[in-house]
Amino acid sequence: MTVLVPRTCTEIGEDGSPVESQHPDDDSIDWHELLAGDEPGVEPGCSLTLEDFRETDAYILLGAPGAGKTTVFEAEGEREGCHCVTARDFLALGDRPEWRDTTLFIDGLDEMRAGSLDGRTPLDRIRAKIDALERPRFRLSCREADWFGANDRTHLETISRDGKVKVLRLDLLSDDGVRELLNRHAGIGDAEEFVATARERGIDLLLVNPQSLLMLADAVAGGAWPKTRMRTFELACEKLVREPNAGHQIANADDPPVDELLDAAGRLCAFQLICRLDGVARTDAGADDDFPALGRFGGNSVALRCVLPRLLFTVPESGRHSPIHRQLAEFLAARHLSRLIIHEHVSVRRVLVLLTGEDGGVVTPLRGLAAWLAAHCPEARQTLVERDPEGVAAYGDPGVFTRDERRGLLERLRSLDQPLAAYRFTPMVTPDMGPVLREYLTDRRRDDEPGNPAEFLLRVLAHAAPLAQLRDVYFDLAAGGDRPPGTRLWAALCIASGALAQPDRFGDDVRRLLHGLRQGGIGDEDGSLSGRLLQHLYPTFVGPHEVFDYLSDCIDAQLNR
Repeated sequence: MTVLVPRTCTEIGEDGSPVESQHPDDDSIDWHELLAGDEPGVEPGCSLTLEDFRETDAYILLGAPGAGKTTVFEAEGEREGCHCVTARDFLALGDRPEWRDTTLFIDGLDEMRAGSLDGRTPLDRIRAKIDALERPRFRLSCREADWFGANDRTHLETISRDGKVKVLRLDLLSDDGVRELLNRHAGIGDAEEFVATARERGIDLLLVNPQSLLMLADAVAGGAWPKTRMRTFELACEKLVREPNAGHQIANADDPPVDELLDAAGRLCAFQLICRLDGVARTDAGADDDFPALGRFGGNSVALRCVLPRLLFTVPESGRHSPIHRQLAEFLAARHLSRLIIHEHVSVRRVLVLLTGEDGGVVTPLRGLAAWLAAHCPEARQTLVERDPEGVAAYGDPGVFTRDERRGLLERLRSLDQPLAAYRFTPMVTPDMGPVLREYLTDRRRDDEPGNPAEFLLRVLAHAAPLAQLRDVYFDLAAGGDRPPGTRLWAALCIASGALAQPDRFGDDVRRLLHGLRQGGIGDEDGSLSGRLLQHLYPTFVGPHEVFDYLSDCIDAQLNR
């Protein structure tokens, strides 16, 4: 069953930029704006609904694959007196009386172009038939990558009643639309949790396209999210590169397999990131220094051409493509470079020359690419850890490293002089790291080392998913009066975070800790440790009925100092 959610669109001008528009129902004038010299009621790129264009003689609806063009066309076309028909049926079937003196919704110009040697021919046939029907009002949908811009607009204007054609771009799903689709999906129990998990894993871009959102929901129905960040990104890329439309699948049956398409996308992304390009132009006519023509990128030309219209790339202007998201571009670029190293025996040193500066460090704009290269390529991993341990830990996926490799990364991180934002290193915290983390936290010799490695690690753990296997270590550190104050505090906060996320496992520990602090069995002379714990636990774990008892003890401790 098709799920309908409210959608909006933005009118696009001949230069590819949003048109300044006024809502048709808003005829009010803001005199303050008028006196200030501004045009009243105008908002650049104002999003409107298709209903707002019902009196328009002709418009084109553009969108990415899976954006929902067909769904919104069918819904709008169900109005009395309107007819929705596929471009294929419109051309294949004879003239129908009901197509005259009506509004035609012709869906899927891109599908006809996919199977045509000359993309102009399907549009010319559609124009001829509309003209033969004595030019009824019409709406035409097309993928943005298959829209020929001003050329198509000009030719369609010749058969529009008023000689004008509006070009509309279907907007991304709104937050409410995302939640509504997820709430109606049988395998998703909590839409908010689903969205939060996708954003935490860095693949929130899959949420704003109905097709990719539902494919992701199908893939992880029941909570079966991939175990590593790297596999999550791989899954996202596989979803985005697949052709969701059956018509296009048939027309493009000879397209390269998914693996080759992803490698081609990685090649384009690697060139873009390393050479500081804005993207790639499909043809020489649209090329310049910022958007080189596709033929200049070498590699598998067929795969390169086929991957550009997929969801991995956007089309900010006609014929010009850019990666849909920088993180995905970094991931795919690293995937391609890793394959060059592993399968084509390109030396690691040769690749690193492209990523590093004169001092041997990874240049700032390429730290994400380098971090993902460390995740993809074991041959380059150790060198990249030595050159940029912070970037490797924060931007890639240390979860795919071996235990010894993560141990080495921890050693490099703790040896850095500058303060580190611990929350950025949570990908390092995985259940199989438990023995290594326990070793670090229980080694008393590290208390006197510069930077207090135990405290740094506890800061990371406090922001990560709770590790129940370290509960006893957390408690001993928090209760240990001879441990550094920072170590005690962050160990206590690890217990508190665990209690909020997993009350069945950490609940008894946090109660025992609070009881010991309150009764004096656990040292807290100034009440600061109790105060921070209560600040963290109130009101979810410690409610209003008991918080004042704890607070009074904290106040007494402060007064008795």
